[in-house]
Amino acid sequence: MPRTKLMRDECRAFTDVALFEFGFEGRALLTFRIWGSIGGVKVFYLIILVSLVGCATADFRTAEEMVRHQKFYNGIELYLTFVREHPKHRRAPEALFEVGNIQQLMLNDHKQAMATYRKLVNNFPISHYTINAQQRIAEIYKTQQADYRQAIVEYEKLIQASPKNPQAGNYQLEIAQCYTLLHNYEQAAIEFQKLIDEYPAYGRLDEVFFQAGNNFYISGKYKEAIQSYETVLSRFPNSNFRPQALFGIGGAYEEMDQFKEARKYYEMVVKDYPSPQVVQIRLKGLSEREKKKTKIAKGAHIRH
Repeated sequence: MPRTKLMRDECRAFTDVALFEFGFEGRALLTFRIWGSIGGVKVFYLIILVSLVGCATADFRTAEEMVRHQKFYNGIELYLTFVREHPKHRRAPEALFEVGNIQQLMLNDHKQAMATYRKLVNNFPISHYTINAQQRIAEIYKTQQADYRQAIVEYEKLIQASPKNPQAGNYQLEIAQCYTLLHNYEQAAIEFQKLIDEYPAYGRLDEVFFQAGNNFYISGKYKEAIQSYETVLSRFPNSNFRPQALFGIGGAYEEMDQFKEARKYYEMVVKDYPSPQVVQIRLKGLSEREKKKTKIAKGAHIRH
């Protein structure tokens, strides 16, 4: 057999062994001699590459195994080592996100989780993991720290980073909710309207109109609240928010002392409202307010 063909076969054999060891052991060990000058450099490069990929994959899997066995601190250390030793690996962002996830959900260490998520967002290109990390940052500010102003900033970063993200409508809704929680009802109304205008295909528009109605209601703009609630009824007849919208309309009319209209809407919803006793209490209070107002009106008439 010619020497050249023999060496090609030997090189192919080395590659097959390396791949076999990679699949069986999780890593390829450099224990083979490099043959001659024909194709030697190419074979050496291939074996090195398989070795590096195998080692990285094995390290990542070891970290996953630690987490599965609830050895969270060991898992964190291994994930961080993976990121430090393989910063260009395609799974490096995933590893860093897993560290933040463990810190946040398993260890309840929101401060450290926030720092990890920041590191991911700041040091890696925009991807599924950086977007999720930024979302976690915003959620922590809103739900854990009640820092609604900073939460708004973080949600705005999400929209700017990925305006066509399917979740962009959710981020805009969160911004509007944060302004309501800050009692900045005027800006909240602007943000709700922005969501309606810029995301017409948003799948939760019935909830948006309902929450916009609530925002108007608590700010004392009862006519605007009724309009928003009525939009839920007219545009989304099968909405889960229909009972609450009917109840909201009744409440708005009651606040405007239009007791007849208020009673009509309360009675429409009494059977379907999640807490019928609440509606019954409202109806009873409505009757008392109506009697009181009638008594006051009669007294004023007598004095005149």
